[in-house]
Amino acid sequence: MTPAGRANPEEQLDLDFALEPMPIDLDTAGGAESSAAHTPSDEQRAVIAFQGDLVVTAGAGSGKTRTLVDLYTRILAEPELVGAESVGPREILCLTFTERAARELQERIRAGIPDPDVLRELETAPVTTFHGWCASLLRDHPLEAGIDPRFGILSEEAADELLHRTTVETLRSRLATDPAARQAVELLGLREASGRIAALVRDLRTAGWSRTRPIERFEERLAELERAIAGVLPERVASAAAALLAAARSGPLTSNGRAYLPPYEEALRAWTSDPSAGAEDALREAARAPSRTWRFPDA
Repeated sequence: MTPAGRANPEEQLDLDFALEPMPIDLDTAGGAESSAAHTPSDEQRAVIAFQGDLVVTAGAGSGKTRTLVDLYTRILAEPELVGAESVGPREILCLTFTERAARELQERIRAGIPDPDVLRELETAPVTTFHGWCASLLRDHPLEAGIDPRFGILSEEAADELLHRTTVETLRSRLATDPAARQAVELLGLREASGRIAALVRDLRTAGWSRTRPIERFEERLAELERAIAGVLPERVASAAAALLAAARSGPLTSNGRAYLPPYEEALRAWTSDPSAGAEDALREAARAPSRTWRFPDA
């Protein structure tokens, strides 16, 4: 829910505020107190104050659920916070990713609400998962969505099994025509290759990326690496080339070998002043020439 009168404000907060987070002591909808008193952090207060649209990033165990519960019960107790005269549980959309998290939210919210009428309304309030809420919308409007209202939702286990079976069948069907699929199976085996592909699909789905996004990101990282290398590579190569030259001068060489050193020094100076591809090729060739006549004593 967005506070009334706010014009697209966006702020990022970090709730990783404590190694051992504790419950927040706030007045709930009915005035009851939290079972374990604790003063909320500045980050938690910013969320509970609800003075603008927020994007909250927080790690595991940082107090996300407790803070969300406190915000929920505060909206019930202070509807003016969202520009309304009254707000009931059915008017607050509270979504999470898993059934377990949704049940935990319901239990914690219920524990902070003493009003029996509000508790009854909470039984049918949209405190649920993203997919559960979407399913309810589709069932309420099947004609508009153009789907059979008797559809079902795959369980996580069934979805994983379907994904695994699909990746195995896809790899098998492409072994004769797709070199990448054949190489993946040859290197990893069918089971491991299909497992890695399934894991990649899950990661893409979780991140909300398109199928081409990993390739695009890989190319972006390559470009970043190329820029980083461009800043240090000439210095590193020049240092290595100078060390090679010093070793050549100090080691036992034939007369022909010594004759190759001046061209190498010249190529090194040319590459140092202008590390172009042509100068690099010339330096590489100059380095190879004397190496053919170097002589090293037995160790």
